[in-house]
Amino acid sequence: NAGDYVASMLSYTKAEQIIDKIDDDFIKGLLHAQLGALHHKYFDYQRSMESYDKARIYYEACNKQSHVHFIKLDMGLNYQEQRKYQTAELLYRDVMKWAFENGQYSLCEEALGLLISLYGETNQLSQSIKLINSEYGNINPDNIYVLRGKLLESANNGSLDENIKYQKEIWESAKTISDTINNYYNVYTTARICGNYDVALHAHEKIQSIQDSILIKSMKYPLLSIKNKYLQAENENMQLHI
Repeated sequence: NAGDYVASMLSYTKAEQIIDKIDDDFIKGLLHAQLGALHHKYFDYQRSMESYDKARIYYEACNKQSHVHFIKLDMGLNYQEQRKYQTAELLYRDVMKWAFENGQYSLCEEALGLLISLYGETNQLSQSIKLINSEYGNINPDNIYVLRGKLLESANNGSLDENIKYQKEIWESAKTISDTINNYYNVYTTARICGNYDVALHAHEKIQSIQDSILIKSMKYPLLSIKNKYLQAENENMQLHI
């Protein structure tokens, strides 16, 4: 909530002010990664990316390659949400390939899922189908993103029974608000492919309703930013008088 955000920003602002005194690149990387996530949560993509990039540099410096690639996923998601799809795709593929080759299968699944979601968002059904039937897609066939890809594939092939099966499975696997939005988007897409426009309209309305609620939350950010700057300035002023 707003109070948590202001408190978190004050904590990280103070931490940034002493970061040069920290003699541990890994801790510095963790700090900037958390700050990037916080900015991302409130849709400040520029500051988020700046923090993520600093985290990546510190992780590279201490050879924490898993952390380097996790932060690349965060950067890719940042680009995807700004509709910079080509850059996001390159980052996702780089992470997926590295993770697969190094036995980091959970990370590989994350990258795979984000790629499938990107292809769904950009209407690249053939790329999505190719990916879920690759060696990467076979790591965990029950991955919610793989299931969504199979849902789209079944709709494209006109397989009603498989379509019903995968619709049930994606809803059983949904855990977050993001999962819900993506599931409705997949229902919307498959319903259009199948010519079931009433279902497509219902799914589209659900997506808009959820996105509207998120937008209302994001509009609070500028006011919180102003409040944060005021509190920081007030803190600095108090220090001068000590």
